[in-house]
Amino acid sequence: LVPRAARCVTFGIKSDGADLTIEAASLEETADSISAAVIDNRAREVFPLVLPMPGRHNLSNALAAIAAASAAGIEVRRAVLA
Repeated sequence: LVPRAARCVTFGIKSDGADLTIEAASLEETADSISAAVIDNRAREVFPLVLPMPGRHNLSNALAAIAAASAAGIEVRRAVLA
């Protein structure tokens, strides 16, 4: 991904200034899943994300993967759906 990366994409669950972050009010956890709204602050778009596994660490990992995909030129919308 590094050779294809257009630029550094910042991310974080509680990072208001990051390129990609999570809408705090949208965060929902159950015993077997976690869901939240991913905010692309660059495009000012919001995308729902549902992971079939619990834990904020999994949400953070998913956000990292979405940021890496975005840096490689994949649209955030497409990365969230993958």
